[in-house]
Amino acid sequence: MILTPEGERPVEVLRPGDAVVTASGETVAVAWVGHRHLDLRRHPQPERAQPVRVAAHAFGPGLPHRDLVVSPGHALFVEDVLIPAGVLVNGTSVVQLDRSEVVYHHVELAVHDVLVADGLPAESYLDCGNRGTFENHDGPVTLHPDLVASALNLELACAPVVLHGPVVDRVRARLAAKAEVEAEVKAGRSVLARLLRRA
Repeated sequence: MILTPEGERPVEVLRPGDAVVTASGETVAVAWVGHRHLDLRRHPQPERAQPVRVAAHAFGPGLPHRDLVVSPGHALFVEDVLIPAGVLVNGTSVVQLDRSEVVYHHVELAVHDVLVADGLPAESYLDCGNRGTFENHDGPVTLHPDLVASALNLELACAPVVLHGPVVDRVRARLAAKAEVEAEVKAGRSVLARLLRRA
C-alpha cells in the first residue's frame, strides 16, 4: 500500500498522473508504474529474484505497519541512506521468501524519491538500465531479470545507496536486537498463557 493524499492505495491500482505522498510529505505525480510476473521455477538463479519480506514493526512501531514484500534490490530509506532490502536479510524480521511465482510493481516519479510503502520509507523506481525487467515497458523484456541491487546510475539516486559498511552494520544490529526482544515477548506471552490455562 502506497501513501497518497487520500490515504493508502494498493500499488496495483496506481496509474501515471495519480498523486502520491513522499516520505518528506510532498505530493507528487506518478510518472509510470512498472509491473512484472515472474515464474521463479524457470529462473536459473531464483535467489536473485525471490522477494524479501520485512515483518510488521521490524524497524519500530508502524515501520512497516504490516508485512512489506519487495524485491531484493528495492531500497529502504533508513538513517538517511538507501539500503537494498536483500542486504538486510537476517532470517527473522527480514527474510527472503521461497516463492514459485511473484508479481512486482514499482512506481516511478519524475525524479527519484522516497515513497511510503505500508508505513515504511522505500525508494521509488530508479532506472538503472533495468527497465526491461518490467513487461509493460516499450522494449524487449529481460527473460530472467537479476533483481539484486545494481551499481548502475546510483549517482541519480535521491540519497546515498549503501550496500555494506558501518551504517548497514548498525541497521542490521538494530533489526536483530528488535527481533530478539519481539521473540522474548512472544515467549513470555506463551508461558503466561499456559500458566493461566492451568489456573
